[in-house]
Amino acid sequence: MATCHSLRVVDDELLGDPLDVKMFEFTGWSYEEGGNARRSQEDGGYDETITPSVARPPAGYSDAESREVVPPDFDEILSGYTHRGYRVIACAAKYERKLSWMKVQKMSRSDAESGLEFLGFIVFENKLKSNTATVISELKQANIRNVMCTGDNILTAVSVARECRLIDPDTRCYIPHFKKGDSLDAEASLGWESIDDPSFTLDGNTLMPATPVDSSIPYVDHNKDKYCVAVSGDVFRWLVDFGSEELLKRVLVRGQVFARMSPDEKHELVEKLQSLDYCCGFCGDGANDCGALKAADVGISLSDAEASVAAPFTSRVFDISCVPKVIK
Repeated sequence: MATCHSLRVVDDELLGDPLDVKMFEFTGWSYEEGGNARRSQEDGGYDETITPSVARPPAGYSDAESREVVPPDFDEILSGYTHRGYRVIACAAKYERKLSWMKVQKMSRSDAESGLEFLGFIVFENKLKSNTATVISELKQANIRNVMCTGDNILTAVSVARECRLIDPDTRCYIPHFKKGDSLDAEASLGWESIDDPSFTLDGNTLMPATPVDSSIPYVDHNKDKYCVAVSGDVFRWLVDFGSEELLKRVLVRGQVFARMSPDEKHELVEKLQSLDYCCGFCGDGANDCGALKAADVGISLSDAEASVAAPFTSRVFDISCVPKVIK
């Protein structure tokens, strides 16, 4: 953490975006304004004085070469938090004893992000707004389909979707994984497993349940049509670039949650749904949603920041209660 661009010290108090402040305080490091550095004509074409803001490690911090350290229970703990609907950020750092201005300028991203030491998780709980479930229920009663499109972790997104009844309690949810290859491999293949019980699977070609259901067991999923899928951005990208048209269409129809979606992928999802003759509305509150808000038949911004510029509608009340009103 050589520089913290959104943080400033004013009257000995660290100020800035509250999330950035909390993340920085979590490290135990100190923050210093100033520390003059010179840049010569040879470096930048002219002579000037630069005063970077520098983060310093706490006393006793080892200046030995940092190494990658990931605890053995990393995946287990992460999965536990995300399954319960928490947002999780993993923090890692390394200490460069002699980090000059020139070295920072020449450092590549891969250099800066290698050899890191894991510090811990920052865990957030975003509570549902009080009227979210009610509005989603109203839309479902009107046979208006609800789909979540988010940049969040897929397990977090599914947990929130269940909490607000976007996914019904008796609906089994399947998520994909790459059995072979990755999102850049045209020859890759996908496997689909139930998020709650990996023994329940979907056929990778037809997206139909591949696991036979024992009718003697009193389980809510006897109706094989009562299921949905949740897809991450890398899988969506592969389906668009390399998957069969039929499989992509089935995912678009069965997809209830699209997670870890980039701004471009959100935009493309809207266009793909429209290609199936859906009239598609989109709600968003950030710069990442601008493309999708523009592409949608009806875009509603739930913020008066960047998203409001891209959307034809902006709600003064920043929740989805406006959606039925716009439809009416």
